[in-house]
Amino acid sequence: MRTHLSGRFMGRPRWITAKAFLLDERNGFVHEFALDPTCTVSYQDAYAAGAFAAVGAPVPLGRYFAQTVRANGLAVTVVGHSRPEVDQIEFLRHLLGRLQERFEDRVMDRLELARNEEARVEAERRRLAVESAAVQLRARGVARLQEALAAGAARLAAETSALASREAALAAREREVGVISPKTPHLDAREEEIRRQAEALLSVQAALRTREKELETLAARLLEQEQELQAREGEADRFFEELAAKVAKNARWERDLAKKAEALAAREEQSRGPVDEDRGEKAPIKARR
Repeated sequence: MRTHLSGRFMGRPRWITAKAFLLDERNGFVHEFALDPTCTVSYQDAYAAGAFAAVGAPVPLGRYFAQTVRANGLAVTVVGHSRPEVDQIEFLRHLLGRLQERFEDRVMDRLELARNEEARVEAERRRLAVESAAVQLRARGVARLQEALAAGAARLAAETSALASREAALAAREREVGVISPKTPHLDAREEEIRRQAEALLSVQAALRTREKELETLAARLLEQEQELQAREGEADRFFEELAAKVAKNARWERDLAKKAEALAAREEQSRGPVDEDRGEKAPIKARR
């Protein structure tokens, strides 16, 4: 049977309630009362139309009107077929206050714990985002350093090849000089110069080998840093898995709160007596199970 709040005077169109949404102090969804099964207005529709923020004035929702009433932190948004009157709004505020009085302390404590956990998880998520950005920045620096090392290794290879060519040319020149007989002072000076150039080339090769060893050592350190970054990313993945488990636990808390609110509403309805039509008292809103 569809419940409704009727006007106090004859001729006034009845305010027939089709659906109601129970909200917390942050307009968070607590419970939905579906009174008219033909009403397709959802929580998202009412939120998009701004019905939860427009306290004190009804908001059109297609062929319905949404009226939000807030009392002592809780709020209820009632979707009806017409605009409610002042006395009907006050009656809704009275019912809302009675409903909040019946909320047990342990239910409110669990709700507070869930919100504290939500705030802590959000802070941890932000901290991990900052750390992840720092890790990505370090990874980009390592990548640039690896590119520089690769370019340096390529240059070293080219220089080594050029030195090998020069060394072969000098050796051929030494052989040519060795077959010339008899030796002249000019040839002796030329041979000495070639020897000095060969010694200089050997010194350059030794320096290049030393530099190559230093580059290999640096590459090993960079590999260790990269492995450490991968280990940190693994820790971050495990943390996000734990975070998802905690969010699922909070969702179960919200479902328990919704069931508790529904049970409290049922007890409130059972505690009222029958409607007195002669004195103009209004029937309470019942939630269809």
